[in-house]
Amino acid sequence: MKIVRQLIPKDINAVLSLAYKAVYERGWVDKDFNKLDFNFKVKSVFVNANNQCYGLFNDDRLVGFAVATLGFLPWVMKRKCLIELIHTDIEHRNSEDNQMLFDVIMQFCNDNEIQHIR
Repeated sequence: MKIVRQLIPKDINAVLSLAYKAVYERGWVDKDFNKLDFNFKVKSVFVNANNQCYGLFNDDRLVGFAVATLGFLPWVMKRKCLIELIHTDIEHRNSEDNQMLFDVIMQFCNDNEIQHIR
């Protein structure tokens, strides 16, 4: 069964594993790749209070995640949301799974009356 829920601190090892697979798959892991620094950067994204982080789980296994950054439009002080990334593991890279992650972000925006979404 697939569900999408907000990521919590106990999910960090699964997030780090899937994030590492994502950069490896894209060919970004080379001899200069610093995994410790990478882990630190990923963790800092998921603890940032301005970020909404959601995970797609299939039978309690993390198979995707989405990150949206919240902020304000400076000229009118209205809230905005920037969808930073949506990533799914290869076998879950389909419109249904991506849509599930996108829908959760959109629902958060609707619930919080955020109309400026990128």
